[in-house]
Amino acid sequence: MALSMIGSAVFIALLLLYVIVLLSIGRWSAKKVDSSNDYLLAGRSVPLGLSVLSLLGTWFGSSAILGATRNTYESGMNGTVLEPFACAATLAFTGIFFAGPLWTRQVATVADLFRERMGPSAEWISCLIQIPTFFCWIGAQYLSIGALLETYLGMPTWIGAIVSSMVVLLILWSGGMWAVTWTNSFLVALSIASVVILFIGTASAVGGGDVVSGVREVWTQTPREQLSFIPDMRMSTILGVVGIFLTGLLGNVPGQDLQQRVLCARSPQVARWSCIISSVLYLAVGLIPIFVGFAARLHLEEKITQDDVQGDQVLPIAASHFLSEPFEIVLLLGLISVNLAVAASATISQTTILSNNVLGRWLRHESGNPIRERACVIAVMIGSLVAAFSGESVMGLLEISLVIVMVALFVPMCVCLFARTVVPWTGVASMLAGSLVWGCHVAVEEWLPQDLASSGTSIGVSALQWYLAVPAEIQGLLASLIVATIPLLGYSPGKENNA
Repeated sequence: MALSMIGSAVFIALLLLYVIVLLSIGRWSAKKVDSSNDYLLAGRSVPLGLSVLSLLGTWFGSSAILGATRNTYESGMNGTVLEPFACAATLAFTGIFFAGPLWTRQVATVADLFRERMGPSAEWISCLIQIPTFFCWIGAQYLSIGALLETYLGMPTWIGAIVSSMVVLLILWSGGMWAVTWTNSFLVALSIASVVILFIGTASAVGGGDVVSGVREVWTQTPREQLSFIPDMRMSTILGVVGIFLTGLLGNVPGQDLQQRVLCARSPQVARWSCIISSVLYLAVGLIPIFVGFAARLHLEEKITQDDVQGDQVLPIAASHFLSEPFEIVLLLGLISVNLAVAASATISQTTILSNNVLGRWLRHESGNPIRERACVIAVMIGSLVAAFSGESVMGLLEISLVIVMVALFVPMCVCLFARTVVPWTGVASMLAGSLVWGCHVAVEEWLPQDLASSGTSIGVSALQWYLAVPAEIQGLLASLIVATIPLLGYSPGKENNA
């Protein structure tokens, strides 16, 4: 997969030019920053087109392209329930139900919403849940860029990760959210163009020069069982698929990276429609990695090892086989764009939480020079690099970050937005109950002897089998919902907050 000497030189030159353009955009965006509100929320004045592109830049992480290709190659459509289908659905879901009500609250973060309606304890817990998991998510983007640079240029991964983090820091330093909005628009445009090129090149190669024939061949030759989201009709399998879909659909909704784009929009209508339009575009582009995964399974299975699958190398191998080197360079720039866009978006979202809900409780300022915000950007960058270099345990946290946010924060957020009166203690109780029930289920699955739940016929073992059949994320979500609705049953000690 390494580039030729000429290809490497061209790629390095384009990459340097590309970074200069990004930094220039970030510097130009600083002209719009006159206050902390401008730095963190772009003055709540982002128009529809920029809002759509910024949302797509937030959403197109490495999992949307590299991960979806790998999962399709390995598991067929069953591996794509989360990406792109559930993650596309959450954009439309947010636009239809949450964007308008949240925008009209005029808060800066979701944690602000919890503080206003459920008190400071709920605010702090929501911060403690989101910040560490996003450090891992940002760190993974840096590692992904480092891995790509090592694969194609031989640069050590750690150097690539540090350099990419410095690029993000420089983009954000002066322009803040305005810089993220404009650079993400540029980044996502390049990313989408590169993925479309990958689709055309792959379909053309498979179809002997005809794109339509290539699509038809992949569709007709792929085994029917690979095209099913549910590989078998056992109850445990069905519940597992439902749990994964709910995780993607609901786990993203309370996330600061998504809701910050909603809060930056110039009106509730712009916030709503930017989410809905982004959902359609995201799904359309997200189908391309699925196609590439199926094409690789049909034509490259003998060239792809299990180590390649585990290392997310399915798409790079497919690109080197189906594309010429110039188009492969374009794709590589697009993949780097994906990770930079997500890293910048997630960094500004966590900067907002740190500045507004952590340091903001002690340090107040209204200044045209947002020093505190820039200090928080540095803190997020350092925390993300520490997370990136902490080993495989960090990558494991990425897989459960959405689940934690869903079981702890989704129901309390719904209560805050849609309930006319709120009993503050139910917010904290709901967050803790969802997390505790989910954590207990995961612990039982981890420590239980493998043959215990599948052997014997006693009532206790049968009950354990039913307990394990319902995914941990569904149990945690139900626990959070039950605790949050206790006041509706008539038991509501404590002061109520009216909407």
